[in-house]
Amino acid sequence: MADKEAVMTQVKELDFSEEADLLRVLAHPVRLQIVYGLSEVGDCNVKNIWSCLGLSQSNVSQHLNIMKRQGIIASRREGVEVHYFLTHPLVRDLILSILKYKEKEASPSPSGEGKSGGPQSVPNGPFRE
Repeated sequence: MADKEAVMTQVKELDFSEEADLLRVLAHPVRLQIVYGLSEVGDCNVKNIWSCLGLSQSNVSQHLNIMKRQGIIASRREGVEVHYFLTHPLVRDLILSILKYKEKEASPSPSGEGKSGGPQSVPNGPFRE
């Protein structure tokens, strides 16, 4: 086991302000859905994103702009279409960790239900045309 004083010194020296900002921006279900979708397909045009999520174009655009300002995603224009893609190196790992946790929580108990009390599923690849 690590020396408690050494650990406390290390804890005091660590700065998690950038990571906290990243987590604050991601702390919305729609933004996590968008991040998951982009992590699965690589990039996607905005129309497919809002169509897949069943949300208005303006709602999705607001979420995309928030994540773009934070450096989580970027966009590129292809003709009249705007395609979005992940740019932050930590985001894909975060969403994969969340999905792994959800799968673990959804794994059947002897009663046939997920650990949180009911059947659950993990989405099966979004933003498909």
